[in-house]
Amino acid sequence: MFKHLYIEPTNRCNLRCFSCLRDYSARDEMSLEIFKEILYKIIKSIGKPKQISFFWRGEPTLNPKLPEMVRVAASEGIYTYVSTNSTLLYKENYARRLLKYLDKIELCVDGYNQETIEKYRSGISFEAVIKSLRTVGNIRSKTVREMRVLMFRWNDGKEDFYRDLAKRYNFDLISFALPIIYLGSMSLTKKIVNEYLHPQRKYQRYERRGDIFIHKGAPHCTINVKEQPIIAVDGTIYPCCYDRFGQFPLGNILTDDLREINRRIEEIQPLMYKKALPICWKYCFNTTIKTDYKEIVNLTSLLKKLIFNSLNTDPKLKLILFRLKKSFALAKSIFCARN
Repeated sequence: MFKHLYIEPTNRCNLRCFSCLRDYSARDEMSLEIFKEILYKIIKSIGKPKQISFFWRGEPTLNPKLPEMVRVAASEGIYTYVSTNSTLLYKENYARRLLKYLDKIELCVDGYNQETIEKYRSGISFEAVIKSLRTVGNIRSKTVREMRVLMFRWNDGKEDFYRDLAKRYNFDLISFALPIIYLGSMSLTKKIVNEYLHPQRKYQRYERRGDIFIHKGAPHCTINVKEQPIIAVDGTIYPCCYDRFGQFPLGNILTDDLREINRRIEEIQPLMYKKALPICWKYCFNTTIKTDYKEIVNLTSLLKKLIFNSLNTDPKLKLILFRLKKSFALAKSIFCARN
């Protein structure tokens, strides 16, 4: 059963981030009809997934139909999650439509002014990011809001700046995350080490051994393809989010039988566990290492949203709340009658 789907709304992006592995000529977009076909085929054949994360290689908010995709998934009781580069959500109408049904959104903020933010994300506007934070923060919804900060050398010691930013714009969580630098596609030169790698060890994905750098983490893969596959914009299924160039397609969910796709998954899973595929030893950072450090910004708001979301997805909790409300109303009427 596919418990957690990663669905790619588009492979387009409006930025060029340092070390990003993607095809910049890609201009594809998933239609709402294709999304529905994929989702309902999965539900009918192998059951309803628990979560859908709407992102992969592109910037998901470039797809104008993303809010409708989230709405369709939410109507099936599926937990929905979007991660964005924070450049386009200053458009209030789009942001409001997106957050109406979304369970969680993650906005990335990787610098504290224009100069620092564009060191990693070329083509970005710091002003647009701040406007997006403000717009998302001002919308009343059940959506859990998380600010994600990649920790580089240039923002060392700026944690309090980001914490204040998260509080100012009503975010619930903040995470300080480890940046990705693909060792398979570039060498870690002295310049890259000095400019990009954070001086604090906990914010690094790499260990230095002599003059070389290696990824931290255990020697085996922990991803279960049978539970969390990647579905690209055209319906092709891939085993892992680090297969950015589509080297290991497992079939197409729109045209292939799911039993045949499952057979291919069974074949590739042992190879992934042993990290025997090129994508494993070239690009993977292994999920066993701690990749981010989360902090709660607004505990009261977060608890309210988590309880609200649980009540909406768990019929037992809904029934308990309904009975509590009835009991409270009855007790209130008796008290009023006696007084």
